[in-house]
Amino acid sequence: MEQSVKLKKVCLILAYLEGRPFGTKEDAHNPGSLTFKLFSKQVGGHSCFLKCVEIPTIILKPVNRLTELEFYQRLGNYSELSPFVPRFVGSITFPKRVDVDISLVEPIQSCYAKLGSASPGIKQTPPRAKRKDESEEFFDASSRRFMPITKKQWFSKMVTKRYNKNVRDYLVLEDLTSFMISPCTLDIKMGSKPFNPKKLESQSKKFLESTSSRLGFRLCGMQIYQSSTKRYTFRDKYWGRTIDEQNVIEAFRQFFSDGSTLKRKIIGMFTKELEKLEHVLQDTRGLIFCSCSLLFLYDGNLTEEEIESSDPRVLNHKVKVRLIDFEHIVYTNSENALKINDEEYVDSDLVKGVAKLRDILNKIVLDQQFV
Repeated sequence: MEQSVKLKKVCLILAYLEGRPFGTKEDAHNPGSLTFKLFSKQVGGHSCFLKCVEIPTIILKPVNRLTELEFYQRLGNYSELSPFVPRFVGSITFPKRVDVDISLVEPIQSCYAKLGSASPGIKQTPPRAKRKDESEEFFDASSRRFMPITKKQWFSKMVTKRYNKNVRDYLVLEDLTSFMISPCTLDIKMGSKPFNPKKLESQSKKFLESTSSRLGFRLCGMQIYQSSTKRYTFRDKYWGRTIDEQNVIEAFRQFFSDGSTLKRKIIGMFTKELEKLEHVLQDTRGLIFCSCSLLFLYDGNLTEEEIESSDPRVLNHKVKVRLIDFEHIVYTNSENALKINDEEYVDSDLVKGVAKLRDILNKIVLDQQFV
């Protein structure tokens, strides 16, 4: 009953925003004023999400390419994927520019540890020299090392460079962090080879100089809540590019550490989810997930004891694995730039990347080294 009321409220808001009736005439025209703020829990991406204050369980993502909207609209044809994709509520085209109250931006804790700090017992990865395609803002030319950056600094730069106040078309998606007290998030870019013929040279370099070409993924940003210090640690995509096959396990160990203890049971939950996803992808035909990401999320306040005693339905809100970013997805049953025309095509590249992630997490639980 509660869920149906929430759904009706969301539909009501969507109807109001789109200027069409829903329910009674009074309901449709009197939902109350809406306030939007920037969503500060992002750790990656190329655009700024919005948060509706009145509906805390959803976020608004700008529609940069219609491909992503079409994917969500066609998701019913791939129902097995639904548990591994953010819930799609609908889409909105605002009649005019969205007014975002910058002063209401969700507070970013000042206690974010700087890039480069490590949890106790976690091996620190030495920064490497800057490549030509990387921003000067993150690089200290005198020492040839990356400069520390806090989440607040990163978010400020994101808003300055990526927030487009003239965007009117948005996807309405569930906020995957809405039931988490202290969300820990890891953004993983999937794929072992470039897909865009127009950017083949630059993308090939990025894939070859990161773990993408060898492991089928690279880390693009993360934040970790460490309950032992009540602090967040933040990492951006430039840190992710320093990760190689030798220290990738340490990077994941850090993500699953609370500052003093490795959360092995939570890792076990992720391996089970990855195994399920791997089987689903093996049975998914006709899709190529170009430039998609895999999002790891768990509540940093979740303890090992709670995992033993909690209802599995509650844990589903506390530990999540989701595929995101479908702007470049390709359907192989239609004409496409990759020239792959096979309705039975399986994205084996993505399957292998997911399998490699599962293998790495299993090795962490067993205290094995990655080979």
